[in-house]
Amino acid sequence: MNSLTRAALIVVSALLINGCASMNKDQCQLANWQALGFQQGNQGKSMARFNTYQQDCAKHQIKADFNAFKTGHEQGLQTYCNFDQGLNTGKQGKDYNAVCPRSQFPTYAEGYRSGVNRFCNYSNGVKTSAQGNATNPNCPASRYPEFHQGFTAGQEQQQLKGHIHSLEDDLDNTQQAMDDASEHISAAEAIIISDTSTSDSRKQALATIKYYKKQYQQLDRDYHEQLDALEHAKQEYETLLKVQQGVAQ
Repeated sequence: MNSLTRAALIVVSALLINGCASMNKDQCQLANWQALGFQQGNQGKSMARFNTYQQDCAKHQIKADFNAFKTGHEQGLQTYCNFDQGLNTGKQGKDYNAVCPRSQFPTYAEGYRSGVNRFCNYSNGVKTSAQGNATNPNCPASRYPEFHQGFTAGQEQQQLKGHIHSLEDDLDNTQQAMDDASEHISAAEAIIISDTSTSDSRKQALATIKYYKKQYQQLDRDYHEQLDALEHAKQEYETLLKVQQGVAQ
């Protein structure tokens, strides 16, 4: 193997391993376009990456080999578009991959239908909703009701969790406001007992203490109301989980 061939293999290997989205001059000169096309097809990707490579190499006055890339891409799709790949895609709740050629799509689609049939259950409905994803439109009619029931349950969970987090934030803010009020009261009390304080400053300090004590009392009432609301929300959440677990079983 000569030095040029070795260099070409190194460049191609680097592109394949790193999945580079762009190419420099050396990579353009030594690129194995068929291998790069195969990489894209083998990963179930379209030929769109070729346009990026073509633009990169054109900057260095190097022509990208479309035919070689296309040949490699078609070969890659031959290995990608099979029953097992369709099965794995469906089991993950992903959409059909439209890159498969017509001759292989039926096999891929059969695997996909089998996979998505396994995916569309109550538990995955909950997970899908919890992750903020939309409901899966590919669920077969026989499986969709169970999946949708789980999806709705997940939404209920997320709404309650969001409410709990909001109450926790309110509680933290109220506690901080109470701490601030206490600091103002302590500072005013220090002024009153200080030997260097004037009559006017002590009078102002008394007014400050009165103001912040009243504020503290209201904040304390708010705090306990928020604490009760938080405990109620947590109990409601635990009850919801138990009910949903019973449905899932």
